[in-house]
Amino acid sequence: MTNLYFFQSKNCFVHCFANSESEASQVVIANSPHYNKLYSYTISLVDDESILNEDGVSFLREHDFVGIPQIKHFMLNGSQFHIEEYFAKNNSARFWWSEKVPGSENIRAKQTV
Repeated sequence: MTNLYFFQSKNCFVHCFANSESEASQVVIANSPHYNKLYSYTISLVDDESILNEDGVSFLREHDFVGIPQIKHFMLNGSQFHIEEYFAKNNSARFWWSEKVPGSENIRAKQTV
C-alpha cells in the first residue's frame, strides 16, 4: 500500500502517492508542470484523517498507485438532490482518481454536479 504525501514549494502544492518521501519528490519533480528547481521544497506524509478518508484515496492506496492523482471538486448548491447525494451517502467534496488505475473513476455513481 502506498502513502499519500504533500509536496509544497513557493509555487507548487501537490499531493502525491508514493512509497517513500524520496520517491514522491522524484514523481512530482518529473511530472508537475508547476515545479521550479529554483525554489526549495518540503514534502510530508499526510496524516490528516479528513483527507485520507476522502473518496478514492483508500482505493488508490490499496492498488499501489504511484503518481499525482486527479482530483474532482464538487460544490453543493443547496438543492435537495445535493443534500441526498452527498450528506446522506457520506460522500466527500473531493474525489481522487487516476487514469492509471482502472476502475478508480467509477467508484462513485455520480461523477459531476
